[in-house]
This record gives sequence, C-alpha cells and structure tokens, in this order.
Amino acid sequence: MKIKRFKIFEASELWDDYINKIKTGILPKDEADYNTINSLTKMIPSGSKVLDLSFGDGSNSEFFIEKGFDVYGTDISDLAVETMTDKYPEYTWISHDTLDKFPFPDNSFNLVFARLALHYFKKEDLERILIDINRILKNNGYLYIMVKCSDTGNLNTEKKLYDSEEWSNMISENFEIIEFSEEKKKAYSYENESILLEIIAEK
Repeated sequence: MKIKRFKIFEASELWDDYINKIKTGILPKDEADYNTINSLTKMIPSGSKVLDLSFGDGSNSEFFIEKGFDVYGTDISDLAVETMTDKYPEYTWISHDTLDKFPFPDNSFNLVFARLALHYFKKEDLERILIDINRILKNNGYLYIMVKCSDTGNLNTEKKLYDSEEWSNMISENFEIIEFSEEKKKAYSYENESILLEIIAEK
C-alpha cells in the first residue's frame, strides 16, 4: 500500500532509500538508545503499550520488544514497515504520515517515543501533531522527544530548526515537562555532532 508522503521527500524517496542502504549494509544500523529506553521503561508499568513514532531502522523498537513491552510503530517508509512486519509480525507496524491523524483510539499508549521524529514540521503542524499525541496517550502517560536544534549532520532532510525555548513552549501547551536537557552529541553513529534537545513530558 502506497502512502501519502511529505512533499520534500516525493522526488528522492529519501527514507525508503535510507532503509534499503541499511538492509544492504551500505550504512550501519543505528544503535538503540539503551540508556534513555532503560530510564523511560522504569517510569511505566511492565508490558505497557509503547508507540515508536517514525521508527526508522527499528533499533529502538527492538529494544523495547526485548524488554517486554507491547510495541507499535509508525513510519512513512513502506520498506521500514515491511521489514519490521516480516521480522516481528506479532507487533503492529503502520505506514503513516505524521501530518495525518494517528490511527489509534484515545488513551491508547503509556509512552510515545519520538526520537528524531518531530523536527520536520512547521509550527502550526507541530501544534496539531502534539494535540493528537496527547489524545492517544493515557492519563499520566509520557512523551519522549529528541530533536535537533542545529543544522549539522549529513542527511539533507530540510529539518525545521527551533531553539529549546520554542520547543519548550510548544510541548508545554499540552504536557507537563518533567525532564529537559540540551547538549552537543552524535544523533547517529555516522553523523557529525549536533545540538540535541531531549524532553520527557507527562500528560
């Protein structure tokens, strides 16, 4: 099933190409964010429902699965969805454009994990996306985001660069921020360092 794609990706099919390069060994698979996931999973009940938003090569989804969580994943790449569906058919992988409403009922998830998934959108779109994330989170559920705040790295994906105050204001409209950090580090094993913002917020 083909899906609606971001206009900026229509010509290059960037993300299918990225996943294909990982599958064929041209690019390394990103390491799961083990420390972050270990911390987050201590905040939610065992076996909770987790949504990995724009899961990409699936490395973080796999670690959530290893830790015994009920994992759902969305991604704009059909190839990413096919790959994870073949490998983990007992979990739910959905082709989805984050600009569209999430195909989940209200109060579905204990955690929405959005690592490097939300820095592609205009503010008015982000406001709508965050409202919908709030809708699908359970009461006292958590949103984790990591976003780039600097124009570095080697993927030309036309990220929208907002500073930490702008992100804080957008998140605070729908959530209570409980952890906030900004530092320079690598987002992927093959990229240069970037200014990365991490926020944990509660519904």
